[in-house]
Amino acid sequence: KKSSSEQKPPSTSSWLKNSVIVTVPVLLSFVAWATLHEHGWQAGKPLDIGKSLGKPWTLAALAVAAAGFIWAGMQFKRYLAKQPWTASLERGVLLAIVFAGGMSFVNYGTFHGSRAIHYWDSFHYVIGGKYFEENRYGLLYHCSAVAELDEGRRGEFEDRQIRDLKNNALSDATKFLDNPAPCRAVFSDERWQAYRQDLRLFRSYMGKEWWAKMFRDHGFNATPVWTMAGNTIANWNWESWVPPPHLMNSPENLKGKSKAERAAISKRFQADRKAFERHIGTLGMIDGALYIAIFAMIFWAFGLRGLAFSIFVWGIGYPWAYYWTGGSFGRVPWLFMAVAGTCFMKKGYPLLGGFSITWSMLLRVFPGALIGGVSAKIGWNIIRHRKITVPHRRLILGCVLALAVLVPASLTVVDNFSAYKEFLDNSFKHKETPLTNHMGLPTLLSWSPSTVARYTRNNKLDDPFKMWKDKRKELRKDRLWLQGLLLLIFLGLIGFVGRRVADWEVTALSTILITGIFELTCYYYSYVIILALMGLRKTRYLVALIAMSIMGSWLQLRVGWYDEQYIWESLVFLLAQMYILGDLAYGIWREDNPRVGQDASPETPNAEDEAVPPEADEPSTDEKAPAPIG
Repeated sequence: KKSSSEQKPPSTSSWLKNSVIVTVPVLLSFVAWATLHEHGWQAGKPLDIGKSLGKPWTLAALAVAAAGFIWAGMQFKRYLAKQPWTASLERGVLLAIVFAGGMSFVNYGTFHGSRAIHYWDSFHYVIGGKYFEENRYGLLYHCSAVAELDEGRRGEFEDRQIRDLKNNALSDATKFLDNPAPCRAVFSDERWQAYRQDLRLFRSYMGKEWWAKMFRDHGFNATPVWTMAGNTIANWNWESWVPPPHLMNSPENLKGKSKAERAAISKRFQADRKAFERHIGTLGMIDGALYIAIFAMIFWAFGLRGLAFSIFVWGIGYPWAYYWTGGSFGRVPWLFMAVAGTCFMKKGYPLLGGFSITWSMLLRVFPGALIGGVSAKIGWNIIRHRKITVPHRRLILGCVLALAVLVPASLTVVDNFSAYKEFLDNSFKHKETPLTNHMGLPTLLSWSPSTVARYTRNNKLDDPFKMWKDKRKELRKDRLWLQGLLLLIFLGLIGFVGRRVADWEVTALSTILITGIFELTCYYYSYVIILALMGLRKTRYLVALIAMSIMGSWLQLRVGWYDEQYIWESLVFLLAQMYILGDLAYGIWREDNPRVGQDASPETPNAEDEAVPPEADEPSTDEKAPAPIG
């Protein structure tokens, strides 16, 4: 028997096992503490533990944390018995990560602080979709103000500004109240009464202050293909929501009513409110179901590792947090289709992949950039080999089929192609309207330290941000050449890497084209879910993406002004994308040029740097793919 001085120290794998076993209960304990805190916290008051313990979310988090401690004890017992690392250990760790990421996204069960439904955002997509035939893209706030006029609320609009959706300028409300003709012309009497009732119900949940602020937002911006489904769903059984004229709960109708009549009106409205809350909640559940479907697709295509990596990177990030559009209606279909297309490519169904990504593009336009990398790959094959591979033919067919099916189908709801022209006009109008929560390469290139909002905001103007917007547009125009140059570099690197990696990886890498081309509001960066799958290739990519999400949340806490915060958020996100793309390109270049650095000492491969074991169905960078590449 060896003396204690001769015994070997614990191996790295032993320390790794210990660390992993300890991490799970620590992680789940943090989730339980955060849930307990969020449900018992109130500004200016002590933490109410009793109140928090009565919440189902808190009890569930505590139960999972307890299960984590039991699991850790069982695994530690196996470790003491010197039993090998098993699949159950890895599954336990990954499931803990899935739970932590999901709980983080929903703010540990507090959602928007008091409720799960996002009434502000739901208004735009429920009302915008339901009354698209009448309001189109330009009359949402105009006709809502006229409806409030009919309700007897003109006095509330005396000093209120409303966004003119024809040009995105803030205007005095009287401009719209004094011109009701455009709204009277497009609404029938029945639809106008239904519109007024919908507005009453939304207003009752949003409150007077938020309702007034909402008229300064930027309207309904969905595509005709989105409207095809959104309009149909939102209009389901719409006649049943309209109360009889004598029971309408409006200031105008309440005038001169007796106490009994007022009580009947109130009773009917309270019943309508409860039914409305259930209805809006059901519509919001569509997005919730699609989030579940997104991660079910990832689990199907990439397994538990892919699920854990993607949900954790997504769940802890701030720019796409639940705060922005969670609990709304129809905000997730584009993301589901984009993720589904990536998953179909991974599983060898390129036709469905092309169809899904094109569908996503028809829902939100910018996901079309996801096909840019594969397009470059197809172009390379045509130039180099005079051939389009069978998988790529199927992918192209899927894209064409999506266009051929979905665009004509949408015309049955939006009447004719004029809706597409209106949508394009609306989109170009928004392109020329900088927002403080915009992100992307165009946002970075329009930044200057002397033109940030803290120096250029002027509350004396009708639009306090007018000078800030003008400076942003001016700088973006002046630096357009630099944006084009960087996009060519990104596309060239993707094409170079695409020769050696699978189509789904090229699609994930093409997220940098979205960042580079488009200036999007922050919540659309939820496409980080697709990028996170690159963590399956190398552990350091996963570490970079987690660091990116953590940094994003830290910036939200440390940077006060929105425009500056999202400049930094854009930079952090883009740097993570550039690092992954650049590292892959450099690795492939080294393989193509083995003589470079041949006199250097050979590196010892790091087994822990590969997040996916060799037996997994992943492309190997040690072998060159046969040409032409598919």
